[in-house]
Amino acid sequence: MRNTASQEAGSSGQLVTDAGSLRPMVSVLLPTFNRATFLPGALEAIRSQTFGNWELIVVDDGSTDESREIVATFAASSPNPVRYVKQVNQGPYAARNTAVDLAAGRYLAFYDSDDVWFPDHLANCADALSRNADVDWVYAACRIVEYATGRIVAPSTFVIDNHLRPFRLLPVEIRGPVHVLDPKGLVECTAAFRTLCCGAQCSTTLASKWRIGTKQKISSF
Repeated sequence: MRNTASQEAGSSGQLVTDAGSLRPMVSVLLPTFNRATFLPGALEAIRSQTFGNWELIVVDDGSTDESREIVATFAASSPNPVRYVKQVNQGPYAARNTAVDLAAGRYLAFYDSDDVWFPDHLANCADALSRNADVDWVYAACRIVEYATGRIVAPSTFVIDNHLRPFRLLPVEIRGPVHVLDPKGLVECTAAFRTLCCGAQCSTTLASKWRIGTKQKISSF
């Protein structure tokens, strides 16, 4: 079901679209700073997800380009809730924390504004978390692509010079496509995302908002 979006803009720099009142399964959190060149591609990748139960929260960390207009154009045609908040430049982690505070979803998906997700990214991550109640984080490898030419610089960020990254050599429990790092205390994070610091790429991490503690169980594809 697609609802007509209503927009509000005020001195706070917020632009909000309300495409329904039901709580989303996933909050996509996108911090950005002067990334107008990359934003259209990142936003279209969200629209193209096979998993449709999401909201988008864009935190603009003080951009001076046309980022706001790009997000507004996307929001006007989005069937999903989109929220844009502009703040004084404080750096990417502060922007992520602002987005976390605004999130309504059961899961949080951290998304960098110069990234492009494959269409099944959210579906795979949400499925992994829903099938593994003891897992708090799930993340996947990235493919690094040269923007100007489309040349693949690295097919997988899990591999360097044909060798697996050290974390891939840690003991795991294999559950289908998911590799769960074990024991639980291998990775420590600060509670409640006040400092977001993990071994996983934030842009490819989907985290349970409601199960954050001082030690997390983490899995990868």
